[in-house]
Amino acid sequence: MSAQQNVLSNVLSFDGQRNYVEVPYNAQLNPEQFTVSCWAKVTGKQGQWRSPITGRTDSPQGGYILYAGENNKWQFWTGNGGNWVTVTGPDVVLGTWTHLAATYDGNNMRLYVNGQLAGGPVATKIIPNKKSPLRIGAGATERNPDYLFAGQIGEVQVWNQARSAEDIKKSMNYRLLGNEPGLVGYWPLNEGSGNIVTDKTGKGSNGTINGATWQQEQLPLSAKASKPNIVIFLTDQDSAAVAERWPQSFEDEHLPALKRLKKNGLTFNKMFTVTVACSPSRATLLTSTYPNQHGVINTIAEPFSNIINRYEDSYGQSLEQKLLSPTQVNLARVLKAAGYKVYWKGKWHLSVPKSDTDKWSSEDIEYMKQSYGFDGWTPLDAGVARNDLTKFGKGTFYNDERYLRGVEGVKKVIEQDAKEGRGAFSGLSPEKKEAKKQKILVDIDKAIPREEQGVLEFIENYKSEDGPFCLVVSLVNPHDIHVAPTFEKDAGYSLEDFKDFNLPIPETVFEDLSFKPSVQEIFKQGCQVKEDQRRKRLEQSKEKVWYEDLPELKDGQFATNSQQVQQMFVNFYGYLKKLADNQINEVLNALEAKGLIDDTLIVRTSDHGEMCLAHDRQREKPFNAYEEVLRVPLIISNPNLFPNAVSTDSFATTLDIVPTLAKFAGVYDLFQFAFQGCDLTPLFTNPHQEVRDAIHFAFDDGTLPPRFFKTIPRRIRTIRTKEWKYSVYFNDEGTNYEYEMYDLVNDPLEKTNVAGKPEYLEKFRQLHAQLIEQMVKLKTVPGRFSIYTEEMKQRNFIPPLYWPTEDEAEYEAIMDYAANQAQSSYRHRDHKEVIKTQAKDVDPDMWWLGI
Repeated sequence: MSAQQNVLSNVLSFDGQRNYVEVPYNAQLNPEQFTVSCWAKVTGKQGQWRSPITGRTDSPQGGYILYAGENNKWQFWTGNGGNWVTVTGPDVVLGTWTHLAATYDGNNMRLYVNGQLAGGPVATKIIPNKKSPLRIGAGATERNPDYLFAGQIGEVQVWNQARSAEDIKKSMNYRLLGNEPGLVGYWPLNEGSGNIVTDKTGKGSNGTINGATWQQEQLPLSAKASKPNIVIFLTDQDSAAVAERWPQSFEDEHLPALKRLKKNGLTFNKMFTVTVACSPSRATLLTSTYPNQHGVINTIAEPFSNIINRYEDSYGQSLEQKLLSPTQVNLARVLKAAGYKVYWKGKWHLSVPKSDTDKWSSEDIEYMKQSYGFDGWTPLDAGVARNDLTKFGKGTFYNDERYLRGVEGVKKVIEQDAKEGRGAFSGLSPEKKEAKKQKILVDIDKAIPREEQGVLEFIENYKSEDGPFCLVVSLVNPHDIHVAPTFEKDAGYSLEDFKDFNLPIPETVFEDLSFKPSVQEIFKQGCQVKEDQRRKRLEQSKEKVWYEDLPELKDGQFATNSQQVQQMFVNFYGYLKKLADNQINEVLNALEAKGLIDDTLIVRTSDHGEMCLAHDRQREKPFNAYEEVLRVPLIISNPNLFPNAVSTDSFATTLDIVPTLAKFAGVYDLFQFAFQGCDLTPLFTNPHQEVRDAIHFAFDDGTLPPRFFKTIPRRIRTIRTKEWKYSVYFNDEGTNYEYEMYDLVNDPLEKTNVAGKPEYLEKFRQLHAQLIEQMVKLKTVPGRFSIYTEEMKQRNFIPPLYWPTEDEAEYEAIMDYAANQAQSSYRHRDHKEVIKTQAKDVDPDMWWLGI
């Protein structure tokens, strides 16, 4: 915190006659535990009672009164139902601004003057005021005001907790934002005109001025608000649903940052992404809007990858590539309006180099600042390609380490790995290690702008006088899971690092997909095409594939048929989560060493999840709405806000990050019009309340080769309640639909699709109607589709393309279920062979655009 300053401010002046402010009675302002505080300057009425704040009743005696007494000492009275209990403090100093705070913790009352304990603790049992208004500048009872104050008053606060001396002292010289947890009433008294004083908490306890006048005074406040720094840790492809099935011992041993953040944080057990994959979900997280609003429908392929041209050449149609619009309200714009400097370090994946080449430059750093509002970006981008080893989380450029340490720092890590023969350098002769190291270092120098400053250097160089910052630390991992199960050497990983983790293989690893939407089997086969491509590349480079000699695998079979391969796959995912967590822990250590932990709000989350072989060895994240993909971590952590670990089962989504931070920073009202998400700050003090009763998921990303799969339903709209999940899969033309429905109470692993089963049809119809309501409310109705309304039906108007009605959806689901029953053996065997053959005929890079 910066040193105390004086700031010229409006305050209210009271003449000690008939001047006061009256705030109507509100139970929130009279909690069972409380802190009341203000700045007050006494100018007269020596030897008389003069109260700056009162919330009391006389029959019975209840509530409190803070006042300058007949003895000219500061005093704090509370009523216990039968009499008044008093704490006496120091002498009143006329003509001097004094900070007063009175607290009650349920057992003891205390009086603080200028941040120091001045009286108490005194034991008592206070009876809360149940009917009298709060009065500022007078002693309030249910009768006429008395004990009228002579002097000036500012910064009146009421909290629903007994604040500590440290907390009082830390904030007494700052204006508050109004949304601080526990703050239930806040009147800065700085309006300067009018006869209404506004409660800045937004809870509506505005007061009416009776005779008091506005006056300007030098208040002992900092010119800047006391705003905490914000650090956002954003990992990629990080599934909370997968991790929650792992033993607690893995977290205890390998995830120190996660445990650390939970210890002083609010953990969201039901946090969801509302779209995938990388680019759409990141745009949603940064804008609090669905892809239909922000426009980033598809994951962005960099122009130099030639994937786009190859797709257009192969299929004769364009592949839409919309970047995040600079005009969109985003995290940086919101927090800059609150006085923050906002920095982005790490994976971006929402635009491409300005040069339309593979070269990121200082021009892109400036463009990031001017167009999106983020300072200090650290290109090149990463996690944006599956075949380019320089774009991995590790790979040959060690990108996640580079984001933390900067170019010079990551060079030292590479040199150390080469020296010790780790990762990409394992098994090489000294000469080959040196040659490989030199090539990597030269390539890094050519590719990365020199302006780069890593996260750790940024924290080390931060000065409090620079003002509050928001720092986004965006790590690629555990996104590198896409290299499994081959683990090619240049990806930077070694089986030895995770072979003994023994994490559980998903229970659904060999699930029958016969009754699931067909796109899931298609994409599973597509992933195998990519895997075959990688194996061939390794064979050509003479690098051995570690599992090729496993006796249970035959030529052409999925490597993931093998339990040994499955185990290594899951272990590798755990290892990637460990790497990311340990890097987060380094940043936490740097914040702590700089003395910033207590004054920093930390948000830990991810853009989307990962299948990790669940549901018949599925990987990645597109073309499904399973919990493994939808559920992501969210912890909001700060030792002052959360002295102890707290958790909530309230539904939260990636839409909610920006609204929550906007509320925390005091600018929510300015940007509320732009948000589709919810403000989560009420959960800080009441984690058991609900902010929504359902999650809505919308997926339009990805493509399937039109030559074979044009009519396959690949786009998704989902509603997820506490008990049910219901999804509609559809194609662009609206000619084909498939349905998915799970009873999450009795089938939490989503094994059995009950869509179309007779005993579930009533619930099916209810969920379909609820889904339509969500689509209309959140504006996710697909672009060319209409919702067929009752009014249209009455007018005999049928739109050319419309969303299925309840009757149509029910009929189609029944028919699909019956067909699947009749053809289950065909779908289980022959259909998969057809898909497998077709998938192999497609350019491997077309599967998920190589990303």
